[in-house]
Amino acid sequence: MYRGLLLSVLALALGLGSLVDGATIVWVSDNKTPANTVPADQAWVDLLTAQGYTVNLDFRAQQGRSLSTAEVDVLNAADLIIISRDINSGDYSSNAAEVTQWNGITTPILVQIAHFAQNNRWKWMNNGSNASAQPKLEAVLPKHPVFTDVSLGANNQIDVLTTNCSFISTGNAGNGTLIAKRADNGQA
Repeated sequence: MYRGLLLSVLALALGLGSLVDGATIVWVSDNKTPANTVPADQAWVDLLTAQGYTVNLDFRAQQGRSLSTAEVDVLNAADLIIISRDINSGDYSSNAAEVTQWNGITTPILVQIAHFAQNNRWKWMNNGSNASAQPKLEAVLPKHPVFTDVSLGANNQIDVLTTNCSFISTGNAGNGTLIAKRADNGQA
């Protein structure tokens, strides 16, 4: 099953404008790199909370690796799930049952690390490699709701607002819909 792949750079650039205030976002993280006990991704959570979103942190310490029925219900009831960059993607795809569980979630999932989409992880795109870069992004579907209130530049491009972005090394979204790509080489 393929879900639309959005990267953290796109989320920050778009400000999650298509969600309504008070929407529930489930934050999934391993919390593997805290600094002085503060999670490495805390700034994201603070930003979302300041924007009026309810952020569920029940999946912040590796709880998403193997999902119970109750956890699947929580994920399906949310408005959005964000998979943090502070995570080990291999630990969420170590067996077919885990991949099936995550691919059965009905809530939109925004991944901040492209590894999840690879064909050796959640199988969203038919490519097993990725590259890190900081290029401009190009909106392939500039009228998509995710671009509401986003000022796109020449050729429907937007600057990346973070460093070390990961991209799947392909421009083919398979049976999914590609809404943005790297402007420099067309990779998703």
